[in-house]
Amino acid sequence: MIQRFLLALSCCLLATASLHAALVFETTTISQPAQAGDTEMVAVFRFKNTGETAEEITKLDSSCGCTVPELEKRVYQPGEAGEIKAVFTFGDRTGKQGKEIRVRTAAAPDKPVVLRLETVIPELLSVSPRALLFRSGAQQESSKSATITVSADSPLEELTAVPENDALEVSVSTHPVSGRRILTIQRPDASAPARTAINVTAKFANGVSKTVQVWVIARTQADRPADREKQAPSI
Repeated sequence: MIQRFLLALSCCLLATASLHAALVFETTTISQPAQAGDTEMVAVFRFKNTGETAEEITKLDSSCGCTVPELEKRVYQPGEAGEIKAVFTFGDRTGKQGKEIRVRTAAAPDKPVVLRLETVIPELLSVSPRALLFRSGAQQESSKSATITVSADSPLEELTAVPENDALEVSVSTHPVSGRRILTIQRPDASAPARTAINVTAKFANGVSKTVQVWVIARTQADRPADREKQAPSI
């Protein structure tokens, strides 16, 4: 008798499960490379309610504030299709990127469907090193240099290096052998601040521009701890 009851209960549960709504996505991962100058990635995840009851999407959670999901409505009838549009704003990000969106439903709130966006953002402009230190004393250098790397994905129209302080003398040249672009900074004179920046800007033919800051730090004798102790007033 007990076995018959358990068997009947199991059949009821199976029947209930078969009537349960289910959202089936065409794909849960969308990968697409970014082009030079792109500022965002747009991915559309299409789905369909393959169950026999209505399904409600209760919540969309994003792994990053830079990725915003959009949904036309929340309730989908049996056989009805829909889509989730996700916009990933790049900002200053470069290189390989992956963002996730968790789709929670009323039928399975603790078992979200994970949607993933993948892309590789090209680096339009880079400068190495990003900070140049001029030391004081016997090891004084007359100039410092950094290597400028520009993306080849889009033709370059203009490359400039503008110091934030007029006391800095800077120039951009091309290495005669390697063809690399070199940023050269002459040693700051006494009128220059101890810490200032140079804005290196690349403008491309597609109208996109990118700016990278390079910091210039001039260390004087007074910057050394021993010298600061000597200059400290007596009490």
